[in-house]
Amino acid sequence: MIQANLTKLCVAVAFSSAVFISPNEAIAQTNPPNPGTCEISISNVISYNPGKCRDGSLIPATFTNTTRCIGVPQNNDSPGVDVNYVSLGFGGEIVVQLSGRVADGTGADLRIVETTLTTTNCSRIPEKVEVFGSQDGCNFVCLGSLCQDGNLDLSGSGLEWIRFVKLHDISPVTHPFNNDLVANGFDLDGITCLSGAAASTLPVNSIFTAMNPRTYLNYLPANPTSIPLARRNPMLATGAPENNNGSPITFTSLGFGGEITLVFDYLVFDKEGPDLQVIETSGSGNYPEKAEFYGSSCGNNWVLLNITQDGNVLEQDGWIDFGGTLYSLKYLRIIDRSKRTQFSGAADGYDVDGVTVINGSNCLSTGSNTINARYEEVLSNIPDEAGKAEMFPNPFSTSTALTFTGGSVDEVLSYRVTNIAGQQIGSETISIAAGEMIQRNLDLSTYPAGIYLLEVSGEFGREVYKLMKN
Repeated sequence: MIQANLTKLCVAVAFSSAVFISPNEAIAQTNPPNPGTCEISISNVISYNPGKCRDGSLIPATFTNTTRCIGVPQNNDSPGVDVNYVSLGFGGEIVVQLSGRVADGTGADLRIVETTLTTTNCSRIPEKVEVFGSQDGCNFVCLGSLCQDGNLDLSGSGLEWIRFVKLHDISPVTHPFNNDLVANGFDLDGITCLSGAAASTLPVNSIFTAMNPRTYLNYLPANPTSIPLARRNPMLATGAPENNNGSPITFTSLGFGGEITLVFDYLVFDKEGPDLQVIETSGSGNYPEKAEFYGSSCGNNWVLLNITQDGNVLEQDGWIDFGGTLYSLKYLRIIDRSKRTQFSGAADGYDVDGVTVINGSNCLSTGSNTINARYEEVLSNIPDEAGKAEMFPNPFSTSTALTFTGGSVDEVLSYRVTNIAGQQIGSETISIAAGEMIQRNLDLSTYPAGIYLLEVSGEFGREVYKLMKN
């Protein structure tokens, strides 16, 4: 599988349900698990990125052994017991795989067990976590938030069952925590199943998309009667951008001061560099159409996304970077901030063509629609020494060199270059021997500045890299 030395994007294979349902709000049930309902628990830790202790120090190695959250939770908060948990640290995260598929049943479906080593309640020791679920280990949805132990219900998440769980510590580092300076946030003992295991072996929610919003909420155009009806179709702001500044109309007009909230089927997680690309339709004129953007993970708390290509507000097309202000995004609220006095009488503010995820996903994919259902098989078949792809320079002004270095086995690679709207610019299939280095020059001197995508596919994986042309 190809590995990049720069910001990397993995193309997601999308699975989820066909009907949008508002996400489940935070559930913090303290009832004990229902005994004997199912025997599913954590079988594997996919990734672990710990935060730090409350005083900024590193978490001691004793508390970072991820094997201690695997299997049936010990469920013992008594002081002096053996360390039977893994600490996330403040702001840390972990992704785990369950031993089976937990189905959406009657009532709560799974229980997260946390170790506090005291009987003190959440108000004194607020060790908190956001919980996300996935069928494929790639595309996640909100399940809710918890303080210490708690139960979660898949109902309302859009998924009929899950196999992967991501936990993100949101413990308030400014809380006293009984004056414990080295408190280390949420301590995961394990996960247990409260409802039956799902029978299906394949992801059952198969028509959602991981790259573009598929639906919307709260389209509130300003002065709607002044906007032509054809420009007031909010569904034109969803799906892949048409990137068309002429006819036909492929956008949604907000009006001066109007807004729309776009909804992604899956969460977009904050990563290094820009996260979203926004396409706006301006016609043939150079109009200063501007917008402000707010993001929310589960539709309740909103954060201003003020890192854009143009500063606090974005003018026409451009990128948005969560910049560490937002951990994940499912809802994107776009508010027109154009100045009415700078436009003619027929103008109608910011026109949303579409939004695309450009930072990738957490997906492991070979281009097959069944890869995520065969997660364990893929992991076992990846060569010990993977190949890599490099681009230099990046960003660039006219051209960049693409260098492909073979891994531990011979491989046939296909690569193609597209613009952000998905239009192909070039492609090639090459055979590369183990350890061999092949270089290609990518000349984009005749193409406009912006973001381009390089997709590389091979027997062991498919990855997409972001290219920035100045």
